[in-house]
Amino acid sequence: MFDLIVIGSGAAGIMAAISAAQNSKQVLLLEKLPKIAQKLKATGGGKCNLTNTLDDEDFMSCFGKNGRFMSEALKEFNHKDLISFFESLGISCVSLDKKRYFPVSKSSQTIIDALHVKMKT
Repeated sequence: MFDLIVIGSGAAGIMAAISAAQNSKQVLLLEKLPKIAQKLKATGGGKCNLTNTLDDEDFMSCFGKNGRFMSEALKEFNHKDLISFFESLGISCVSLDKKRYFPVSKSSQTIIDALHVKMKT
């Protein structure tokens, strides 16, 4: 019996599955494609744009007055937390343009492989 079934192995689905598993939940991740995280290959021109460099307030302001809806979620997990998460997987991150973070390898496959390994543990 599963506590959570996640449909889709995009970035959000994978992170949701990992988070639930880290909280002792039995998780089933479903994907219709033969391989996971295929859309990640397109991010940042294949270099895998992981996140941005903006603080939470500046990030939310990019979405106008409605951006505040993200406030509670960002208190729980923001861009700094995402970078720390990938660093805990052994992936160093760098800002190449002072706007966005990428894996130092500049390869989305680095991220896909690390997420795949993390899901197996």
